[in-house]
Amino acid sequence: MSNLGFAQKYLRLIPQADWCHFINLTTEKDGYIPNIIESDTRPRGQKMAYEAYSQFVETVINHTGPLAKIA
Repeated sequence: MSNLGFAQKYLRLIPQADWCHFINLTTEKDGYIPNIIESDTRPRGQKMAYEAYSQFVETVINHTGPLAKIA
């Protein structure tokens, strides 16, 4: 999730069906992913994971970035 900028360079290599499946799966697991982050016992690790997940949600799930536009 923290490499969204890097991923934009390689979008053409991801089949659209795979990208759509990924978006659907992360949307379905919206409550599950934060629980995984909560299980990190390192406060700094948790903070970084929450920031990355928030950026992912905003960019991909909420369609505010170029990654979401290919789906």
